[in-house]
Amino acid sequence: MQPDETLKAIRYQRGSLSILDQLKLPDEIIYISIHTVDDAWKAIHTMTIRGINPKDFIKRYKKLIFK
Repeated sequence: MQPDETLKAIRYQRGSLSILDQLKLPDEIIYISIHTVDDAWKAIHTMTIRGINPKDFIKRYKKLIFK
């Protein structure tokens, strides 16, 4: 990670959604690609993402994918 980058729990760039694997922190900074709603559900279920309301995460994901 570059010094000027901000660590973000969710990243979206032109059709690509990824989430920070918070289970790896603070030892590693790893992002997991989310391709389907099932991938999002698994990330929530395994608590890979924490601190965000799961319903909000799914809503945001659907808005990004199904524009």
